[in-house]
Amino acid sequence: MTMTLLTADAVVAETRKGLGLPAVAASVAVDDTLLAQVLRAVAWSHCPCQPFILMREAERHLNGLVPPATDLADRLSAVLEALIATGDLVEPGQVTQAEFFSRGVLFPAPPSFAMLSQDVAQLFGLANEGGWGSLPDLHGRVGYDGASRRIVAKPGEELAAKLRAAGLRELSVKAWLKEPPAVSATDLLSAALAKMKLAEPGDAIGADMEVFVAGGSIYSKCWVRPSCQSGNFIAKRAKAFGAAQWMLVSLDAGRLLRLAHLPSPGSSLRACDEAWRLQLAKDAVEGRPQAFRLTLPGKVAHFDLTFPIPQWAHRRMLAFGRQVPSRKCICSYDISEGLVAEASSFLERQLWMKKTTS
Repeated sequence: MTMTLLTADAVVAETRKGLGLPAVAASVAVDDTLLAQVLRAVAWSHCPCQPFILMREAERHLNGLVPPATDLADRLSAVLEALIATGDLVEPGQVTQAEFFSRGVLFPAPPSFAMLSQDVAQLFGLANEGGWGSLPDLHGRVGYDGASRRIVAKPGEELAAKLRAAGLRELSVKAWLKEPPAVSATDLLSAALAKMKLAEPGDAIGADMEVFVAGGSIYSKCWVRPSCQSGNFIAKRAKAFGAAQWMLVSLDAGRLLRLAHLPSPGSSLRACDEAWRLQLAKDAVEGRPQAFRLTLPGKVAHFDLTFPIPQWAHRRMLAFGRQVPSRKCICSYDISEGLVAEASSFLERQLWMKKTTS
């Protein structure tokens, strides 16, 4: 029996082929598109499970295929977040009887699609590779771009009907995006503060509580221990297990007066998503809206955000274009020139952000 020694580049090329991805130059073969497919394959065999298990298994499969010094863990984390945003994986708050499941567990969504337009379908959910369409003329037509998968109709083709016939579940764009109604920053913040006034007096501030003090240019450095602050603040407490605990708090010279836990009762949003949008509203109301940087070097515009955005907003930005490695900011997107105005309007309307250009 003859054995052939394969180089890392050759293994990556075969992996891409086996996962249904197009061949690319070896220098860019381990891109976010490949990472997304690896995470999907791992999730198909391991979910429901916690995110760290998917990360660990994906790193194990990629061991030896990427240089040890690369930021693989950070890239996998960003891609995994994008898979959750696009709907391939769902969190406990989005599944039936969520209160019975461990916090932080991810579940696979069924194979689904949403029509972004009459001719373009966004695909999401998990199936064994090859389960994306049992009809022969759908095979090989899925376009991969980072964490997004889309398929474009042929001239005269009834794409939605064909996808339904292939066994995929159809969701409206509105149901897929899960975008909340547009409201003014003042109304959103006022409603949240009114609910907090009805809350019970707060407990003593624990050693692990931090509040977000606006005004800094670096997000991570705006989180401080309460000391002499007075007013209303977004706060969080780290937990030994699971996601952090998020709150809206009222302070008087660093003393906790009232506390309202997030998400609000009846909300379907993640706690961090509700907290981030409240902070964005608070910044806008106080006259210092968070900014996004827009540059248009060519046919593709660069959107760079220095503040985290809710998952539903991330999903909308992915519908406009694609996420790319951050350009010295929290997150970056590349969006085609024709959708720049619509993407800018979305950030300004739904998150009250201010556009800066360079």
